[in-house]
Amino acid sequence: SSGSSSSRSTPLARACAARPLPAFLLGLRSAARRQAPPEASSMPSKRRNNGRSKHGRGHTAIVRCSNCARCVPKDKAIKRFQVRNMVDASSQRDLRDASVYATFMLPKLYMKMIYCVSCAIHG
Repeated sequence: SSGSSSSRSTPLARACAARPLPAFLLGLRSAARRQAPPEASSMPSKRRNNGRSKHGRGHTAIVRCSNCARCVPKDKAIKRFQVRNMVDASSQRDLRDASVYATFMLPKLYMKMIYCVSCAIHG
């Protein structure tokens, strides 16, 4: 009786026998893998200058971020001037009242702030 059960064919068995096995089950390489790799392919670049203004220099100096003290290449760092008054508004009023000169302008404080990319975005 065991021989008669193996000779019976079901629709599923006939469909599996008619269709060849996929290449990954047979252990064969696919046609795409057999092709030669593309020559000099590189990953896509997000920016044309890669976020730096180095252009031909091999190495640039390292500066420290003003916010978190992280080491950043000088050409990659984001540089901003922070302009402040040297004295606050109430002291400025007192100086103006006590001053001999009517049009004396107090000097401003110019600070060059250097930020890493993360602090420039979030800080």
